[in-house]
Amino acid sequence: MVGLRGRQYTSDPGPFMPERPHGKLQRIPGDGRLSQNHLDQNLLPDFCRPMPIVTVLAFAQLLAIGTALLASPGKFWLTLASATLFMQWVALTTAGVLCLLRSVINQMDDRLLLLCSYGSMLLSCLVVTESSIWLLKNSALSPLTDRSHTELLLRNMGLAAIVDAVVLRVLFLQQKTRRMLNARHLARLEALQARIRPHFLFNSLNNIAGLLRIDADKAEGAIENLAALFRASLRGNTPLVSWREELELCEQYLALEQLRLGGRLQVEWHTESIPSRGQIPLLCLQPLLENAIYHGIEPRPEGGTVTIIGNWQPDLLELTISNPLPETSGYAGHQGHQLTLDNLRERLRDYYGNRNILTTEQSRSGFLVHLSLPQAAHP
Repeated sequence: MVGLRGRQYTSDPGPFMPERPHGKLQRIPGDGRLSQNHLDQNLLPDFCRPMPIVTVLAFAQLLAIGTALLASPGKFWLTLASATLFMQWVALTTAGVLCLLRSVINQMDDRLLLLCSYGSMLLSCLVVTESSIWLLKNSALSPLTDRSHTELLLRNMGLAAIVDAVVLRVLFLQQKTRRMLNARHLARLEALQARIRPHFLFNSLNNIAGLLRIDADKAEGAIENLAALFRASLRGNTPLVSWREELELCEQYLALEQLRLGGRLQVEWHTESIPSRGQIPLLCLQPLLENAIYHGIEPRPEGGTVTIIGNWQPDLLELTISNPLPETSGYAGHQGHQLTLDNLRERLRDYYGNRNILTTEQSRSGFLVHLSLPQAAHP
């Protein structure tokens, strides 16, 4: 039994956490955060989402303005109106077609995907051209005022062939760059997440080896706790987990440290307000507890108390972790604190963007870390 005030738990291990399917990552719109299940690895952007559509519409409008600038001064506004109407119509139709066909063309190989996308864009231009001729034939914006049907069709399709090729190439390069950046982020996240201090592993193994001779059941439980921690550290593509899962990992970690420190380690939990659905980066709290124990509890002969205080709001999960520091003027553990905090800051920056997520405060009596983790909307 680990000595706790405010919350108690036993060192008996819980069941192994089931493996989850490796999800993919996405940045939550408007938040900059990474979430699971939708890292877009397709060759083209998702035209069912607002941002790619806005990009295409903006490009179409720039092209319309360029077309109007080439017209005679007296026809600038009329040309701009007709070019805007036509090109925005083509852009929206093309985006709609690519959105509808997304599930089909994304199953193709890259060359066939590009070919089908290019054909869909040309077909959209053809449909819009014929539709505009029919709908505007009796208006001032009629495209047949100064050219024949065939001439207009050849002109628009030739222009579309060039413009669509350029746009498709730009979108392809943007998506390729995005995929490379996502892969780099993922690799760095996994590297940062997988860092578990060697001294913790070796101390745990030594404690387990000693337990095998005197208490085989407790040793078995310790092995399962250690396996669960390393299993979590090796889980790829799972940046955000529920508060319940992170809490279980922390309890398993503390049970292992209790084998080494005994009654010197006291932990107070005041996190009852946090619901199990709260989201937290995997292995975000555990390294802070490890840091608090390694730099705050272990150097003190009498040990001390690590306190975790949680506060829950619908869009924010706040955690405060505090620990005492050794009562020596020459204590040199601050750098060790800083290394772990810098590591965690890098991970949080990738999850949440450049926000002030993690702050610290140090005094003569203790060290405090404050986390403010934005939460996605829950149904």
